[in-house]
Amino acid sequence: MFKEKLTPEQAEQREQIVFNRPYDPDSYRRSGGCRRFDSMDVNTARKLIRLGYLDPNDCYNASPSAREIIDFCSDDDSDIWYLHGYVISPERGDCRITIEGCGSSARPSSDRIVAFVDMFRYADEFSIDGDCYCWYD
Repeated sequence: MFKEKLTPEQAEQREQIVFNRPYDPDSYRRSGGCRRFDSMDVNTARKLIRLGYLDPNDCYNASPSAREIIDFCSDDDSDIWYLHGYVISPERGDCRITIEGCGSSARPSSDRIVAFVDMFRYADEFSIDGDCYCWYD
């Protein structure tokens, strides 16, 4: 079940999983209540779902669901794919984690590029020049 409100212990655990650092409320205050991540791997995302910190059905605007993006990045070449998005402060009532898109750190196979185009071509930012990248605004 997705957690909408976090205890101090859960806030600490979530921060360690996503950012590998202790929870610091001031870091969220300085950034307007939101912290960005740009290189989350699929295993971390799956752990966040399992622990209830990431809603697998969450969609950002017109994006596929978090689960669909994670599943896409979980193929045989999962080591080259990363997720990017943001984490909302545990002090807010909507303390969610949102995946805004994904990318590759290396050029995927031709078949995977075709699959990437099929799935993400309507993203607000989309590129298959060299590495793949998509972002939903």
